[in-house]
Amino acid sequence: MLQTSNWIACLLALALALTQAGQATPALTTIQDVLYKADGSPYNGFLTIQWKSFDAGGQATIATHYVRLRIINGLLYVRLVPTANASAGAHYEVTYNSEGRIQFSEQWAVPATANILRVRDVRTANPTVGAGTSVSPVQIADVVGLQSELDIRPMKGPGYAQARVAVINASGGIDGATGNLSDCVRVDGSSGACGSSGGSAGAATFVDSETPSGSVDGTNAAFQLSQTPNPATSLLLWRNGVLQKQGIDYDLTGNTATFAGGAVPVAGDVLLASYRTSGAGGAGAATAFVDGETPAGTADGVNLTFTLAQTPNPPASLFLYRNGILQTQGLDYALSGTAVNFAAASAPQAGDVLQASYRTIGLAGSAGQVLCNGSGTSTGGTALSSLGNCTIPGDALGHGDRIEISFDISHEGTATGFQFELVWGGTVLAGRSGGPGDALAAGRASAVLHSAGTQWSSQNWISTQGPAYNLGTAPDTAGTPVTVDFRGAVAAAGADTVTLRSLTVVRHPAP
Repeated sequence: MLQTSNWIACLLALALALTQAGQATPALTTIQDVLYKADGSPYNGFLTIQWKSFDAGGQATIATHYVRLRIINGLLYVRLVPTANASAGAHYEVTYNSEGRIQFSEQWAVPATANILRVRDVRTANPTVGAGTSVSPVQIADVVGLQSELDIRPMKGPGYAQARVAVINASGGIDGATGNLSDCVRVDGSSGACGSSGGSAGAATFVDSETPSGSVDGTNAAFQLSQTPNPATSLLLWRNGVLQKQGIDYDLTGNTATFAGGAVPVAGDVLLASYRTSGAGGAGAATAFVDGETPAGTADGVNLTFTLAQTPNPPASLFLYRNGILQTQGLDYALSGTAVNFAAASAPQAGDVLQASYRTIGLAGSAGQVLCNGSGTSTGGTALSSLGNCTIPGDALGHGDRIEISFDISHEGTATGFQFELVWGGTVLAGRSGGPGDALAAGRASAVLHSAGTQWSSQNWISTQGPAYNLGTAPDTAGTPVTVDFRGAVAAAGADTVTLRSLTVVRHPAP
């Protein structure tokens, strides 16, 4: 009985020892060196060391992350987990950034040693794979159940776009919402102007060159701004002159910026913030803003052309950052409309992060602000049903504003006639019937808002009939949302249909 107890005690001690060994902090290798430029002067800039998740030699799991080092007078000092005895494919990607651009990149394979190594000791053209390990691609079919799991997940749709709100299309795929970046997205996936959330339409207020409050000591990660950035993407936060990436280097909640673990400011770092507290350049604004946009294009060291969603106006308002370093227009790149053309020496490399912020001229003006523009649907039903509509936000409707509405429809078939209505809120602005031989119809309406309601007029045409005119009033007042709805139907059931080809709603704001 005593021997059995001793055996159990030994097993428990062995299990405890194995558990403690598995939880041990991984060993680190020291890399220390002095870096110079080709002209003999000390290197000054930044090193970004990135790695994918791997298992260290001591079975510790190293999560995907990066560390960014500031190099002053060429002095480099860093301690890293060895990769030479780690899991397959473990290595470090090192990027050298100086004078506002990436100078070059290389790979490091770090051995396990107590000696202090120099960069030449770890630099490698091909990352070392774990000893005795061969690498071969894994096919989807090799993983049990993977294909069935992929089949139930949505796929990219033809309208997929980065930095856009995701919209589920009719086939179940993921598209990007269309429209201006300052638009609001409706439940059906359509988009339109949001208007302003207070004050004069589209008015913006700014906070410039603010130093966030908080201890810069390498431990504290949370810093407070004096006000809440609105929109959140308007925040430009620099650390030692390098723009930080929201969602990567830090997260913003209200007026608190919380840095990621590998990006916590250390003693001596300088933080600076600029942002807006209201106004996104919405309805009625003379100027609109685009914040934190990622230009479209492939960063592969070869492609030089990237595309912005809108045209910066004026062109000098474009602030383009590459890995947090402000690029110089006319030197690092040239701007032509929405096209950003990099110089060959400044071609963005794989893994580079581009951010763009700029201004555009608002839609309000003599040409009007397009609130809605697009085609509708068809119907073969005999009861009037909506073929397309547009809801105008209340804060986009001010006293004296004029709303211009135009529509174009077609009648398919000759067996029966059709009818249509253009409805403003609960008031019919235009309603008419066409005969079997009428193939086309179109109309225009104008509505002016005042303190007591809306005064409107309309006219419409049918292909074989003369024009019709009408005018009247509606109870809808400024500041109240209004839905413009176009409805259609055929006179008798059959093969005939009526189709809304275009519905456009334009706002002309009062001066």
